[in-house]
Amino acid sequence: MANTKTAKKQILVTKRNHERNLAIKSRLKSTLKRARLAIAAAADATAATDALNLAVKTLYKSATKGIIKKQNASRRVGRLMLSYNRAFDPAKLAAAAEAAAAAPAAKAVKGKAGAKPAAKATTAKTAAPKAAAKTAAPVAEPEVAAAPEAEVEASAPETETEA
Repeated sequence: MANTKTAKKQILVTKRNHERNLAIKSRLKSTLKRARLAIAAAADATAATDALNLAVKTLYKSATKGIIKKQNASRRVGRLMLSYNRAFDPAKLAAAAEAAAAAPAAKAVKGKAGAKPAAKATTAKTAAPKAAAKTAAPVAEPEVAAAPEAEVEASAPETETEA
């Protein structure tokens, strides 16, 4: 038991802060659960995006208040974003649509004796860098380097080398 007046006050402050922290942690867990369920359902991208944004906001706010550590919040946000991107990846959705359209054709080919085996499936880790490399735009040369050469050519006297 506390002996001094300040120690007794500190016990009250600690109790108050503990109750506040529990409420914030509970709210944080609820928003994270809603976000995970919305992502897992994968039915409505806008609902999942709204739930994800609320969860990210709650995570960073709780880290700012000292309820969880900053790195903990960053790690959780990263994992949430990864699961969201896997669920709502445009390339994945397009590939699923193509696979659904090609399913009847694949069954017809599968019955043939001379059909080739299917190609090796690529994972998200290997497909993303390849896709990024294909769609990357070429880097433009800076025009600053070309400007001094133009000045040199303009200032040099013109000489005729033709005979």
